[in-house]
Amino acid sequence: MSKTLFVALIAVLACSCAGSRTIRVGTVDGNVAEDPTGTPLRFARVRIIRSDSLVQENQRLKWEDARETLALGTGARFAWHDISPGFYFVRAVCVGYEPSNVVGVKVVAGETVHVTFRLRRGTSCR
Repeated sequence: MSKTLFVALIAVLACSCAGSRTIRVGTVDGNVAEDPTGTPLRFARVRIIRSDSLVQENQRLKWEDARETLALGTGARFAWHDISPGFYFVRAVCVGYEPSNVVGVKVVAGETVHVTFRLRRGTSCR
């Protein structure tokens, strides 16, 4: 009888532990396209940085500790699946286009935030 009780107790604990996993991160995804045509800009660099990590120096933002990825595939899509909750700046750059920033992207644990960039032709190489 005590062996049966022990097995039942282990089963109850296993079920309760499996159901109590807390999601502590969110996802940021999106795409990068040309403005006004909507043509996907594959290989654009996309950076994300927490708002409070930015340091302003000489009227320019320094992207310290920024994470970077590339917009890939036919839709020039990008994604980060492990972003801590908080507010972020997201920046897209592509050679021959002006950079674009999205300010105040709010990441919530367990949710996905979509960010769409439309870059205009220009002379920037950053």
